[in-house]
Amino acid sequence: MFSPGQVYAGLLFFFVVGAVVPIVIFFYVKRWPKSPARFLMAPLIFGGAGAIPPATPLNYLSWGMVGYLFQYRIRKRNFGWWTRLNFLTSAGLDLGLAFATVTIFFAFTIHNISPPRWWGNDVVQGTMDSKGTAVQVILPQGQKFGPETW
Repeated sequence: MFSPGQVYAGLLFFFVVGAVVPIVIFFYVKRWPKSPARFLMAPLIFGGAGAIPPATPLNYLSWGMVGYLFQYRIRKRNFGWWTRLNFLTSAGLDLGLAFATVTIFFAFTIHNISPPRWWGNDVVQGTMDSKGTAVQVILPQGQKFGPETW
């Protein structure tokens, strides 16, 4: 699939992109230290993009709001509080997530109760892929998908 001449051979170039982008960001920030690029982190950008299929806009909005609040606003205004309690806040948020996950599992999943329906968790079932209505072509015998040579 990924060998030269195959359909997904071009995806191998993203290993190079993943290695080069952090270096580019590093030198850009060295040249312009006050630029907003100093807040960029390539592993988080690529890791977040890797989580897009199961993640909804709600996930990114809540991550962004919590990150902005604790890593910018509180750090800038109450640095003493932030240095003492930021780790505890982070641990508390992680513990709350784990506790909520276990609670939801035991409350809903084991007892076969459906969760509340709203846009944030119904949007996945409304896609063409989920409904099976996406364009699907069944090739006749002897034909193959794509150009003759790649």
